[in-house]
Amino acid sequence: MLLRRFTEHLKTQNWVAIWLDLTVVVVGIFLAFQVERWYALQSEASNAYERLSSLSEDVARNLQVLDRHIQRRDEQIEAAENLLELDSGNAADIGPDEFYGLLSKVSNSITPRFQRGAYDLLISTGQLDLVQLPALKSALAEFYAAVDEFVVYNQGSWSSHRNTFEPYIINNLDHAALLRRIHPEAFDSITPSYQPKQFADVIGNGIFEGIIVQRRHAMVDERGRLLRLLDGAKEIDRLLSESSRL
Repeated sequence: MLLRRFTEHLKTQNWVAIWLDLTVVVVGIFLAFQVERWYALQSEASNAYERLSSLSEDVARNLQVLDRHIQRRDEQIEAAENLLELDSGNAADIGPDEFYGLLSKVSNSITPRFQRGAYDLLISTGQLDLVQLPALKSALAEFYAAVDEFVVYNQGSWSSHRNTFEPYIINNLDHAALLRRIHPEAFDSITPSYQPKQFADVIGNGIFEGIIVQRRHAMVDERGRLLRLLDGAKEIDRLLSESSRL
């Protein structure tokens, strides 16, 4: 309709009407672009809000995970130190249940299950620019790089120590009793075969002490790494709060 009217005005050389028609077309196109741009900005803002909310949820869970595993490492370090304080003179002062309880804490290595779905989604979809705060981008990249490094270290540490049950068995320690402590859901039905005093020969043994010292060093190292991750997670949490106020 507009095109037909414009053609008629052109035939009659009604320049005022032609100018008005062109103005209407230009203004209409301009408004259409503005509306489309507004919708795009609204959509981007909505996506950014959703992504930041998801990041906040992951960070909250990671803070809980880190607190829990730092506490667990503290317990493991304390257990190792308690074992190293024992010798043949005070071996009779500790019962088998307490001994295997301490030993299971030292021997067990659990990898934290960090939450990273929101960050990985931003990376995989190329939407990392939705995080507009440069410091937050850097903090996220550093944190998850440190998480990857920690997981590799943890699994490597466990792999290098998981065969250290053998010296326990050589020294007449009950492998089943230890596994029952570490994995009760899998070995609870196994009845330990240890004699009340059979672990006394191990206390003060150089091989055994060497194993415990290695595990203590690994746990101290992991605790330090976890504390650094905790600082990184707290910084991300602070930056997310700052970003939400922008």
